[in-house]
Amino acid sequence: MKSSRFEPLDRMPRDIDCALIDVNLDGALDCLLVGSQSLLMAFNARTGKSFWSMDPHSSSQLPVDMDFPLILPDMDGDGVPELAVSCGLVEAAGNNLPDRKILHNAIAMISGKTGKVIGAPNVVSDCESVQGLSLDRNWLISFTCQDAVAKGKSIL
Repeated sequence: MKSSRFEPLDRMPRDIDCALIDVNLDGALDCLLVGSQSLLMAFNARTGKSFWSMDPHSSSQLPVDMDFPLILPDMDGDGVPELAVSCGLVEAAGNNLPDRKILHNAIAMISGKTGKVIGAPNVVSDCESVQGLSLDRNWLISFTCQDAVAKGKSIL
C-alpha cells in the first residue's frame, strides 16, 4: 500500500481543483492549487507530490492575486494544456511603491507542464479589474472588464 505525502505550503491556499489537467500525461488527472502571494502549483492528487510551482522569475512582471486558471489547449506542443489567469502584476525586481494600488487587470499565460509564465502578461489598460475568463468555441478568451465608471464585457 502506498502512502500519501503532502508537502507543507508557505502560503495560504484558496482554491483547488483536481479534475482539469493531466500534468505528467500518465492518464490520471492532477490538482491545480491557487493561493496567496502568487501561489499557483500543480501536484499529484494521489501522492501529494508537487510537479511544479509557478516560477515567478520567468517573467519581468510577477502575477499576483490570481484567479483560478482557465484551461487552454496545448499551444507549445508538449501535450499538456496551458493555463490563463486573470491577475494583478508587480515588477519582479520589487520596484513597486508600497502605497501604490495594484490593479487586477492582466491576463497571464502559464505553461501547464512547467508552471513558467509564457511571454509577457497582457495588461487590459481600459479595465481596473479583469475577471471571469472563459473560452468560446472559436478559441477566443472572453472576460468581464470592470472600470471605475461602468461594467462591461470585452473579448481578448
